[in-house]
Amino acid sequence: MRRQGLGADIKVVTGTRRAPLRLIAKVAGAAALVVAFATSASAQSGSDFLNTIDPLFSGVLAHPGNLDNTIQYAASAAAHGDIESAISTYEQLRFYNPKLGTTRYQLGVLYYQLGSYAQARGYLQTALEMPDVTPGLRQKIEDLLALADKKLQPDQFSGFAQTGLRYQSNASLGAGSQTVLASGGTINSAFLARPDWNWFGTVGVNYVHDFQTQTGETFEASVLAYDA
Repeated sequence: MRRQGLGADIKVVTGTRRAPLRLIAKVAGAAALVVAFATSASAQSGSDFLNTIDPLFSGVLAHPGNLDNTIQYAASAAAHGDIESAISTYEQLRFYNPKLGTTRYQLGVLYYQLGSYAQARGYLQTALEMPDVTPGLRQKIEDLLALADKKLQPDQFSGFAQTGLRYQSNASLGAGSQTVLASGGTINSAFLARPDWNWFGTVGVNYVHDFQTQTGETFEASVLAYDA
């Protein structure tokens, strides 16, 4: 027995999308890091205060010029989802050495994760101009820059396709061979459970238009088609 079905689902959504979070961290030196904790530290001695916070961060406070320690703290903050702290730390690195291409690349990555694509694009473009950029890093910067450019386009398309084969031990949803009717008879063998193979396929397309307003208004439409 062969069954075939065809269907489509269309959805249109209009609404307001929250504008991307834009962080502005222009000057973040060692003094700014200390001031951020000045209130809580005032009731403790200096050594007690450093013992209550992350060891990497205490190293940043004690030795703000230590490049390796600051990089480790920034990477650790980003890995634990504290993107704001990571951005502030990388901004500190950029303040001490504005010609570090890796620092600008990391800032581009973090702003991209926050959805602040214009800010990310600015850092990535300037990163390409830095003298320490290696061929491998340049490729990463260019790849992420291309993604940021796509995100900044007012019209965006995305989609997916899925296909495969499926085996069912009871494709006909029939009764078992031993089923007995109330009258005492048995079910016709033509209506008993039968195994079968079948092919299925699904295709989805999504369209988003960003009106590029301050309130973040967008128009979204999606189409889903399936066959089996």
